[in-house]
Amino acid sequence: MSDEDVTATTTSVEKYNDLFSQGDLWFWKCEYKKAKEYFQTILNQPSLSLLDLARCYSSLGAVNAKLQNYEEALNNYHEQLDILLKLDMSEQKENNIAKCNMSIGKTYWLKEDYVRAIEYYKKTLLESSISIVSHDLISNIHKGLANLYTKTREFDLARMHFENALQRDCHQLGKDHPKFGQTYANMGAMYYAKQDYQEAMNYFKQARETWLKSLPSSHVYIESMEKTICTVQSKLVLSFSMTMSSNHIQELIDNFIDPEAPSEISSDQYIQKHNELLQSGHQDEFKRIVHSTLQQCIKDSQTEQNTYLLARMNIDDTLNEDKQKEHVLSELKDKEENILCKTPINVRHHYLKDFEHQPIIESVTDVSSIYKCQQLLQLLYSCQYYNEDYGDLY
Repeated sequence: MSDEDVTATTTSVEKYNDLFSQGDLWFWKCEYKKAKEYFQTILNQPSLSLLDLARCYSSLGAVNAKLQNYEEALNNYHEQLDILLKLDMSEQKENNIAKCNMSIGKTYWLKEDYVRAIEYYKKTLLESSISIVSHDLISNIHKGLANLYTKTREFDLARMHFENALQRDCHQLGKDHPKFGQTYANMGAMYYAKQDYQEAMNYFKQARETWLKSLPSSHVYIESMEKTICTVQSKLVLSFSMTMSSNHIQELIDNFIDPEAPSEISSDQYIQKHNELLQSGHQDEFKRIVHSTLQQCIKDSQTEQNTYLLARMNIDDTLNEDKQKEHVLSELKDKEENILCKTPINVRHHYLKDFEHQPIIESVTDVSSIYKCQQLLQLLYSCQYYNEDYGDLY
């Protein structure tokens, strides 16, 4: 929606006088090549005033933007700006200079050069703060910056400029003015880009309600917004479904690898009981959760080693080094046995096979993390047995 808005604004041509009326007519009929030829003819006329010359370059810039001749459009606007700077100082001149700079920024916007576009908008905003520029124009600058920051995904800055625009419009316009609807719609687009679909829905509905108070229900804005709201509603349903699926998968995995409540059934039986883990629609989320769980196990193990040794080695400064080690290793052995006592026989067999007859190393092993990793491997082994797509993950 914001792209349509910027295109319309960039290419607008104000009706001026009979000198430009035919070119304006071609423009509004979307016959841009004829409009361009007409304005170029006017440009070649002798004795044009500086104001008319500036107006002609502005019209050519708008036409070339519509024709996607962006470099020509930029040249036209820069010619216009050079002429405007030669005019005597007045409120009209200041507003025209601001509009010209905005047109340059909007052309960069259409080129998808958002960084340059933001530079010109910020320049216009800065110059407007020290000159005589209308409140409406300053509001439009804030809206333009907000939409540009949405494009660059700088959402905090986008929201700030939207709020500045709304604050200015509140002082100048009635609360049900259609312009508020457009701002709300663009704020909805910002939240949609942010994938905050609930907040996007709130602003899209606010835009629709605002337009319904000032426009006929059959207006294209309202019909378009109805379609947008339906799209967001489907996103909300899908997002809710995915969140529920993600939470369910996480819960199933956590239950199976929990050392405090070891599973009483094998991984094969667990997969058969919860075959939703094998559904194709859940594969990506399942893999993401497995990776995340493994990373957390590694992190927990490292933390356990660092904190446990530090705490236990300092239990008694009077103990010599050998007794300190003996104390730590004794507690570690008790901890391992406690975990194994809670481990089912079928899992304990694999665990003991890996660790029995090995001397207890003089560092702390996070047995809980080892158990979780081993359970995950068993679960993945069973998954890839039933669905080969999980083979790479195993």
